[in-house]
Amino acid sequence: DLGKTAMNTFHERVPAGPFDVVFRDKLIRIFLSPIILLKESVTVFGTAILIEDISLEKEQDKAKDEFLAVAAHELKAPLTAMKLNSEKILSILPQSPQMDEVKNAVIQIQDDAEKLIEIVHDFVDLSRIESGNIPFNRETFQVSEIIAEVVRDLHSAAENKKISLDFDIYDK
Repeated sequence: DLGKTAMNTFHERVPAGPFDVVFRDKLIRIFLSPIILLKESVTVFGTAILIEDISLEKEQDKAKDEFLAVAAHELKAPLTAMKLNSEKILSILPQSPQMDEVKNAVIQIQDDAEKLIEIVHDFVDLSRIESGNIPFNRETFQVSEIIAEVVRDLHSAAENKKISLDFDIYDK
């Protein structure tokens, strides 16, 4: 009840909200805050009520979630095919020094496909987290492993531009 909440905000001198309420065909967000005069004594002389129409914002969030779900689905199949085809190519490549460059290129394609698949999974997880359908779990990781992976990914591009790219871990 908005009236009771406004009175409680007034008497207790504490803000309340946000509250999301459906009103007619709109989704409304309501915040309440006591209005306080600071002179000789702290006097509450009213309650400010902020009413915001968030219908469009909610529609846009829903459209974004639907887009991410469709994009994830559309990306997953070709990326999985890239990964599987690169595995097949690696299994039939002859073992010879002449094929090492080709093998390394195929391994890079396979690794990149796996990374893109993980990004697609991250998009899906982000949508689930935002909608409250998945818990957010913190985890520790080695930053050095991520940096080494980025350096490895950029190594070919750096070589092509005649740039030396190295990464070393220094222990103190």
